[in-house]
Amino acid sequence: GPCIESGNGLHFQLNERREARLCPCGQANQRLHAIEAMKLPQEAVKMTHVNYDWSVERGLKEKILHFLEAVNGGERKALIMYGGSGKGKTHALLATAHLAALSGPTPKRINYLSQPHYLEAVKAGWDDPAKRIARVTGARALFIDELGYGRQTEWERTEMNQVIHHAWQSGMSIVIASDQRWEVLGRFLDDRIKDRLIQGTEKKRLVHEFTGPSRRSEGCQW
Repeated sequence: GPCIESGNGLHFQLNERREARLCPCGQANQRLHAIEAMKLPQEAVKMTHVNYDWSVERGLKEKILHFLEAVNGGERKALIMYGGSGKGKTHALLATAHLAALSGPTPKRINYLSQPHYLEAVKAGWDDPAKRIARVTGARALFIDELGYGRQTEWERTEMNQVIHHAWQSGMSIVIASDQRWEVLGRFLDDRIKDRLIQGTEKKRLVHEFTGPSRRSEGCQW
């Protein structure tokens, strides 16, 4: 039968028994590949834009939509989200990653990394600089979760600043989620990186502090 687009943007065909299968038109596969290519963690399956509660963080949705519109238009932007643990930053980051990959006329390649997992891989012997640079470049945007996590040693700081520098220099937009306060995050970043990111956020228009309650312990008292 004819190609049918479902509510989530995937394309299907129905056979004589009214059974659905992915349409060979390729659009469905392109969208699925765009999501797979991000190499998101397993928990990201349950953290998308569909089930994120946009009403909790006032003004966040408008900032994300402005960021996506700019990126889809070919601009390079930076979106920074910070605040206490458990307030939904990772979910918001992953929701934005899904939207960035799938919005626009064609799917886009988005790169994702979590600072603890990335640095753990580096320590485990991932010592090929070319492959490490390729991991964070060559896409439309880089999404970094838990920036500034851990002891914030000089080595950790140097490694993550290099990641951001390579991504920005290659023309990628950057999205950051961090548990650190704004001033602590500022001390973690090099001055040249901070200047570029502030410019990318349109002088903090695309900076959002999470002030809502913890979503992990919602409805519970210690």
